[in-house]
Amino acid sequence: MKERIYIILAAAFGGILSNIIDIAIRLQKQPPNLPVWTYWIGCFIWALCGAGVALVWGEKNLRKAFYLGIGLPALIQANLSNPMMHQTSDRARLELFIRPAIAQQTTNPIQGRVVSVIRNKDAPADQWYSVIFSSADGAREEKTPIQFERMPVPVPSYATRMVIQYQQYRSPVVPLPTQNNGSLIVEVVVTERRWSGFLQSIGRRDTPKYEVEVKVEKPRN
Repeated sequence: MKERIYIILAAAFGGILSNIIDIAIRLQKQPPNLPVWTYWIGCFIWALCGAGVALVWGEKNLRKAFYLGIGLPALIQANLSNPMMHQTSDRARLELFIRPAIAQQTTNPIQGRVVSVIRNKDAPADQWYSVIFSSADGAREEKTPIQFERMPVPVPSYATRMVIQYQQYRSPVVPLPTQNNGSLIVEVVVTERRWSGFLQSIGRRDTPKYEVEVKVEKPRN
């Protein structure tokens, strides 16, 4: 009985080994972007899969049970993480729709514009916010950390659009005022995707943990 328990534990550990490696990689990033609680549900499922494979095979060797535990979950996760299996995200479709309209805006320098960024009361209260300005053709880009107590943010003369970034997650594209001395007020809303951790744990590594949105007030030109 004790031997079988060791076999099950070894296979279960093999089943979640890739997730343990994923967590180690996350810890080395800035910000670390640690997994949410739903991630551990996925880990538990992989542990059960690994243990189940070892039991079905009737394996009695501890090392072989460990490799069996690695095998099937790793294969499934590799298939799930294949980007060809994923549909284009809503945000990507939005940017594809809005990009041609932005590209038609004037490329002449526009002076004196500013953007005021307000953080929604439910958004995370840390320092990982930035505003990214870019030209219509995307050839020029400037990233500025947002310090909410120091507003507004000056807009580069060449910029025709911007996005708000929290950690590595970006909002949809926001068109900028097209006249000199124009101003814009936006509220950034950061929402944690409830089941993002679970999807990441089963191989969907590109599943965003947060969704970043902006509520735009009418530009004042």
